[in-house]
Amino acid sequence: MTTSDPIYETLRARLAEMWGDDAGPDPSTAADVVMKPAELPDPPRRLIVGSRSFDIVQETDRARLEQYRAGKPLSRALG
Repeated sequence: MTTSDPIYETLRARLAEMWGDDAGPDPSTAADVVMKPAELPDPPRRLIVGSRSFDIVQETDRARLEQYRAGKPLSRALG
């Protein structure tokens, strides 16, 4: 263990609030889900395992898309 750097206190608090104490389902239950794409004729290229993880990734993608849209005029400025 190391001493916490005060500069990260706010981030640490936000992460603790976001994740809470819930560790989620037992990792051993993920095997069936992770193996399921092998049975599909057209499996997904990416798989997010876990309901909370799915929500977090979706929100991250939404925020990223907003950033892309904000920079669209500059991105298209060169044709």
